[in-house]
Amino acid sequence: MQEGELMKIDAKVSNIKYEKFMFYFILIDLLFLPYIRILSIKASMLAVIVWYLRGGTKKAFNKNSFHLFLLFIMLSIISLVLGLLYAPRGYSAISFLMSNVQIVVITWFSFLFFYYFRYQFFQNRFSINKTLMAYLFFALFFAILFWVNPQLYFDIRQFWTLGNEKTVFIHHTINRFTHIVSEPNNFSVVVIGIMAYFRFVEKLESSKMLIVYIVTFFLVITTMSTTGMLLFVLYFFAPVSFKKVYKIKLKNVIMWFAFTIGLLLFIIIFHDRFGLFFDSTVVSSAIFRYEGYLETENYSGSRFDIWVRLLQEVNIFKYILIGRGTTILANGRLYKPHSGHFYLIYGYGMIAYSIFMYEFFRFRKSMFRSEYFAIVIPFLVIFTMNTLIGDLRSTFLYVILLAYIVDKKNRRNMEVSK
Repeated sequence: MQEGELMKIDAKVSNIKYEKFMFYFILIDLLFLPYIRILSIKASMLAVIVWYLRGGTKKAFNKNSFHLFLLFIMLSIISLVLGLLYAPRGYSAISFLMSNVQIVVITWFSFLFFYYFRYQFFQNRFSINKTLMAYLFFALFFAILFWVNPQLYFDIRQFWTLGNEKTVFIHHTINRFTHIVSEPNNFSVVVIGIMAYFRFVEKLESSKMLIVYIVTFFLVITTMSTTGMLLFVLYFFAPVSFKKVYKIKLKNVIMWFAFTIGLLLFIIIFHDRFGLFFDSTVVSSAIFRYEGYLETENYSGSRFDIWVRLLQEVNIFKYILIGRGTTILANGRLYKPHSGHFYLIYGYGMIAYSIFMYEFFRFRKSMFRSEYFAIVIPFLVIFTMNTLIGDLRSTFLYVILLAYIVDKKNRRNMEVSK
């Protein structure tokens, strides 16, 4: 073998090591590590920029996707400038920029991380199974701490917050469990997404999947999220209907029926110990929230009223081309849309909103339908009901899961053809 060939091999091995190191550093930073507070960013943001500057742009983006990304950037910047110009007198320009820059950075990096992870999953086949499982147990540790000593949990969680803000625990229904993300409803869907990933994408064996279900249930009920609990029930009983082309297999029906009966019998036999669990402050507070929604039939949490009022008072058709920033100011007041759809339309305009939806929520031919319903639908629900994009960690975890399934069919076809 000639010297030139040996140099090429060494360069290729060195590049693979570099790619692997960068991949797991970015993944671990996004899921586990705190912010760089001085810069108000995550270290992985700097790392992925370095990767793109070292030739990653040509690797990750095609011509069409890159142009859409640039168009989104341009529209969002123009929207921020218009928002500043139209902001009512007396409203601080610094406050406007501070509240908007964080969101626009999250949306821009959603594109960068999505195409970065998509490239790595397709090209290098890196695995995220152990990291996601570690994330579930990392969250479980904090959830147990929340049950045992909620104030200590919030004191430790402070280390992961961007502003280092201290939370004084008052009551479980007021200071809900969020793990290290920003919002409890978002976190509940994050763990549902991981649960669905292990069940429908990786098809984890039954014994391990049972552990995932138990941990997920414990985490969801600790968040006291109604949306999260409804999605948990849906995805717990969904394996039969999520089978390929919705074909129901008898063995799957029997398996899940037997599992459900066995779980009920286990609860009946050990009902005394389960009584301690259900009588706890956390569970009783969660049940109180669930019953409130059921009794009032207000399943959207008044969001429909908020959306109707927003549409009536702020003309959405003025935002077809350009928005005015995600701080929605009109008629002398500040509006909080409580929906990612309205958040982006009013923030950056309908064109930018369409680009975002096209990239992050559409079904692609390279995806399996079961995996689309397992991963995308839960996050689309929370995006609709709770914005999602204002929560950096939740948004980026969704981007990772989406990037993994988006080319799954193409990867499998390549494996078959080899």
